[in-house]
Amino acid sequence: MILLLLPLLSLACGDPPAFRETTTGRDPPAAPPSSSPALRPSPRERAPDARSEPSLQCEIEAVALDGEGQEEAVKVIRRYRGSVQACAEREATRGDLDLPVDLQLRLEITAGKVTGTNTGGVEDELRACIVRASRSWRFDAGVTGALTADYSLTERQ
Repeated sequence: MILLLLPLLSLACGDPPAFRETTTGRDPPAAPPSSSPALRPSPRERAPDARSEPSLQCEIEAVALDGEGQEEAVKVIRRYRGSVQACAEREATRGDLDLPVDLQLRLEITAGKVTGTNTGGVEDELRACIVRASRSWRFDAGVTGALTADYSLTERQ
């Protein structure tokens, strides 16, 4: 019985608003520009993004802490390896970095905060970028002392 009433109800109420014709005397509004996926290039057709794959490889060769919290310090250095690589990538894309590079990063850490930074084996621009980045690194409050991390920067193969 309900099935029979639904078609009758739709006839009594008329067509849904989307299907009614308008007689305002104006032209219908222009259709919005199509954003159909068929008109956009697929990800494979798009030009490769320069940042999609790093052009160099950044490896941590050694981490030494003259103080407390060696294991935590190693974890943090691994976590922030990407920021060292990002600085090196930036210099490499500018043509200001001759690979391979052996980089030594020295941090002074007090109660988990970096209080001093120095680098060896790199040019001024790369040094400044790494110093800026490393100042924001956070270690566990128990990590204190002088930390040395050796990195090797090479071309990606």
